[in-house]
Amino acid sequence: MKKLLILLFSLLISFNSFGEEELDFSSDTFCNKSPNVQIRNNLYYLPNKEKPYSGENICVYSSNGQYFNRGNFKKGLKVGIWTQWYANGQKTIEHNFKDGKKDGKRTKWFENGQKQIASNWKNGLVDGKLTNWFENGQKQLEGDYKNGKEDGKWTYVVCKWSEIKRNEL
Repeated sequence: MKKLLILLFSLLISFNSFGEEELDFSSDTFCNKSPNVQIRNNLYYLPNKEKPYSGENICVYSSNGQYFNRGNFKKGLKVGIWTQWYANGQKTIEHNFKDGKKDGKRTKWFENGQKQIASNWKNGLVDGKLTNWFENGQKQLEGDYKNGKEDGKWTYVVCKWSEIKRNEL
């Protein structure tokens, strides 16, 4: 149960950092975050098209033109390496997709450039070693997953509740 809470806590931190800046949808490029993009049966489509989208995805921040995310679609599904950035240009997350599912190495960084999470995925499930770090670079936890379930030994760093920033909850 403790492991699950720590994982959920880490995911909450991940989602908390997205969507804080507005994106620019005025260009001709496909951006999966655009309100004009349609998602049908978990496939991405250009408006009023019958075939799912295939091609490059580029979303940019409206404040500075910096990339927000970049990747590719094939027949409406994410494929290959997808990268997302903070508005300051620092990478937020990088992961690989196969047939629309996370597959391969996934890395997430804090805004200061320090690595936050490193994990491996297979067919949309965590599979292999998962490591989390605190923003100061100290390892927070490490363990293994097999087919999306915790497997084997896990190690944790114990910290005082007061050391956790309130906005990370």
